This record gives sequence, structure tokens and C-alpha cells, in this order.
Amino acid sequence: MLGENIRRIRTERHLTQSALAEKSGVSVQQINQIEWGAKGLSVPTLVRIARALECTTDEILEEGNDGTFNQRAG
Repeated sequence: MLGENIRRIRTERHLTQSALAEKSGVSVQQINQIEWGAKGLSVPTLVRIARALECTTDEILEEGNDGTFNQRAG
């Protein structure tokens, strides 16, 4: 899932949700909802999060082992 990838990358970078929110300009509540799959996100928000995580959007959208994208359909 997209949110799981964001959470994994965030924790690999030793960032809290608050730190990611501050760096990306996205609220802590929205970061939490995205990570838990309760809320989708727009492309501009995805780009802001990727920049804050210092990764590419491709890394966040990385395909899962089953060949499906790690994003929950909304």
C-alpha cells in the first residue's frame, strides 16, 4: 500500500509523523490517515511528501510482491 511505503520510508529516515508533516507542509492528521489507508492523497501532496522524505515518487508507488501497486483504491 502507498501508506505503508510512506510509513516505511519515514521510519527508515528516523522521522516522526510530526517531523514529516513539518517538512512537507501536510498536517500530522493527514499523514496519519494516509499511512493507515484511511485517506488518499493528491499528486501535489505525494510530491511534497516525497521531497520531504528525500525520495522519488516511484519509491513511494513501488510495486508490491504480488505485482499490484501498493495503493488502496479509493
